Amino acid sequence: MSHNNATLLSCLVLCLSAHTAAAQSEQKATASNLVSKSVTAIGFPVGSGSIKVDLKGTEVMTQANGEAKVEAKQGKTNIEITVKSLEQPSKLGAELLTYVVWIVTPDGRTGNLGELLVNKNGEAKLGATTPAQTFSMIVTAEPYFAVRLPSEIVILESETRKKHEGKAVPRK
Repeated sequence: MSHNNATLLSCLVLCLSAHTAAAQSEQKATASNLVSKSVTAIGFPVGSGSIKVDLKGTEVMTQANGEAKVEAKQGKTNIEITVKSLEQPSKLGAELLTYVVWIVTPDGRTGNLGELLVNKNGEAKLGATTPAQTFSMIVTAEPYFAVRLPSEIVILESETRKKHEGKAVPRK
């Protein structure tokens, strides 16, 4: 191997090592900034009809609110969501273009139910189906609708009503 090739290879190894160390340091810093939050899941009994669940705005968008009508049937759960008083997602950051509704199961798994398209009056609706029967719901601001995991920018979260027919299940 010539001296120039050996020098080039040494530089490449040093650059890759520095990049890997910087990426690991950045990953640790990001992980330490994450916030964990618990939401109570609700068990929706099959065949009990529609159960209404409130969607309450978080500290990110306190004025936002909504309602979900949830009906569990054999093999699927139908969800109809109506939301009011939403701002356009881009007001939270230029890269944020939409809102996504998620279910969160008691064991922490998430499922993307779909995109909430906000009209000029700050209203949005979504009809969705999930195989899950015990879950909580959150709405997050996202850069696009087909994301696989929710961002940490939670706009709305489900809240059980004082008099609800579903069974509250604390997150494990």
